[in-house]
Amino acid sequence: MTEQITMDEWLAEMDKIHADDEGLTGPEIAKISGRSESTTFRMLFKGLTAGRYTKGYATRTNSRGALRRVSVYRVVSGDEWQQELEKWSGGDDGLTTREIAKMLGCSIRPAYHMIHKGIAAGRYTEGYALRADRINRQLRVPVYRLVSGDEWQVEVDKWFKEDQGLTAVEIAKASGHAKNTMRRLINRGVAAGKYIKGFAYRRDKRGTKIHVPVYRVVK
Repeated sequence: MTEQITMDEWLAEMDKIHADDEGLTGPEIAKISGRSESTTFRMLFKGLTAGRYTKGYATRTNSRGALRRVSVYRVVSGDEWQQELEKWSGGDDGLTTREIAKMLGCSIRPAYHMIHKGIAAGRYTEGYALRADRINRQLRVPVYRLVSGDEWQVEVDKWFKEDQGLTAVEIAKASGHAKNTMRRLINRGVAAGKYIKGFAYRRDKRGTKIHVPVYRVVK
């Protein structure tokens, strides 16, 4: 049987949403940050997924002067939006997928997969920064940072030490499970944030060094 919530608790919950610190709408955050609304909404969606922001509802006046119910967002930690935005506009704005791939010494695709699995597990956060393209134009591109604030090199070192992880085949062999069963268990664990996926080198049947996915338990 589900626990019944009292009217007082409901009112207290509504007060949080309608308090002075009710949050900001997507367009309001875009205006503060100087980013486009589409870029801001992507940032918000990623932040909600990673548990960094929370979504509520508030009333705003539209262009015709009528009150409308709209979605508003707040930083979970209670920090001000300006502090959150300053993280992305400061010097430590993060690294692009290409930059991370170069540091790892792998191609862009495995780096991309590692980053997005990390975002789903709440380990990395995504923002946007300016980078110069080949003809020196300043373009806004996605950049990534560790949520904990550690350096990327620390994260990279984890994958290139002895404790770099095990492949799905190696885990299946050690556990006695079938390969397909083990892959399903691992994927569920990655989605739940229990395991983290990275990439390491192994040799194939011909002895060629190849880049393969490896998994470790999140400590």
